Amino acid sequence: MAKKKKFPKESILIDSGNSLSYEVEMMREIAFYVKKFGFRLPNSDLINTENFVLVAFLTHIRNLYYFFYEGGNSDWMSARHYLPKWREKIILPKDIKEYNIRIQHYLSHLSYRRADPDFKYKWKPLEVGLLYLHFRDLIIRFSKEVDEKYLTKRLKVLLRDIEKEINP
Repeated sequence: MAKKKKFPKESILIDSGNSLSYEVEMMREIAFYVKKFGFRLPNSDLINTENFVLVAFLTHIRNLYYFFYEGGNSDWMSARHYLPKWREKIILPKDIKEYNIRIQHYLSHLSYRRADPDFKYKWKPLEVGLLYLHFRDLIIRFSKEVDEKYLTKRLKVLLRDIEKEINP
C-alpha cells in the first residue's frame, strides 16, 4: 500500500512564507546586481568574483525551481503544499529543465561532468535575466492563486515592487 504524503501543518505553511520571501528577494536583488555590474564585484582585488555572484544567484534559482517544479517531500517546501493542484496547472519548459541540469552541475563542484572540458559552460548575464523573468512570472502567478494568508508582508512588498517593475 502506498504511503500517503504528509503535508505540513497550517501554522508551518504560514510561517514558511518568510523563507519564500527571502528566496524571491535574493533572486531579484542579485539579478538586478548582475544587470548593473555583470559578474564582477566592484573595487575587488579578487580574481574570480564571477563565482561569488553566480553561485549566489544560481542557488536561489535552484531553490525556487524545486519549490515550483519538484519539491514537496515532508521537509522541502513546495508550491503544491499551498496549492495541491499546482503541478497540474504548470508546465516545466524544456529550456528551464535544461538550465536546472546546468545549475546542478555548476553548483556541484565535485561532479565529473563539471570537470569535463567539453562541458565547460560560460554563464552570461543575459541568462540571469531570462531565469529571473521566468521565476518572477511564476511567483506572480503563484501569489495570485494562493490564499492571501500565506503571503508575508515582505512578499507583498516584493510583489508590489515587481508590479512597478512590469508596469512603471
